[in-house]
Amino acid sequence: MTLIDDLKKKFIDENISKRESDSIVQRAVELAYADMSRHATGHTKAIKEKIIPIIADELQNEEERIVKDYGTWHNKFCEKIKSEMIKSGFSGTIGKTQKVINMSFKYLLLLDEESKFCRIKDNLHMVLDSYTLGWYNTFAEKKCKIGWSKIENYDDYIKIENEIKSYLTREDQVYKLEFIDKDKKTINKGEKIALPNNAFEAEFIIWEGEKNKEKYRYTINVLKDLKNDKWFIGDSLNNYI
Repeated sequence: MTLIDDLKKKFIDENISKRESDSIVQRAVELAYADMSRHATGHTKAIKEKIIPIIADELQNEEERIVKDYGTWHNKFCEKIKSEMIKSGFSGTIGKTQKVINMSFKYLLLLDEESKFCRIKDNLHMVLDSYTLGWYNTFAEKKCKIGWSKIENYDDYIKIENEIKSYLTREDQVYKLEFIDKDKKTINKGEKIALPNNAFEAEFIIWEGEKNKEKYRYTINVLKDLKNDKWFIGDSLNNYI
């Protein structure tokens, strides 16, 4: 298996429980919507029950139109779902709508390898979240200084996606496994991985890598705190950090 295959399997094992009675599209949208709304302020069950059927129906019945002109469709549908959220009393933003729509495609292609949407895998957008935006800011001409859920305008969103797409097609693009040493200086350790030049597959590497960097930083900080605990730990960690 390739690295991408391994990471896809890991993502499925960690995020998708099997429920045979569900339609694949319905299940994909439900999972995607949960990812978007899990920590959203002001979200209600009634809003969820209104929005999920709209997205599921669109993906189920408009496959050919979506495949034919994905870019135009994505723009209009993000705006539509944003409007529906706002009308329902939820603080709809393009950041939130891109999350649920892009994650729906991610789950759908993982759940159904025969999906018609596999034909547009290279056109799919990268899901913008804290991990992918953190990576994006390492090479962006203008860093995104707000969280993914606060991106209000589609123009701002698509500029980020276009810059990501452009970066992935560069000959010198690479994903660096950079960590932080005890003096808080950035150092290169481990692999430098050439990313796939489509956002759908590149995201698996970026998301896993950024998540592990966060775990690493957290673990190092915990160990530093323990090292400074003179009553219970003392100097016993000196040989490790």
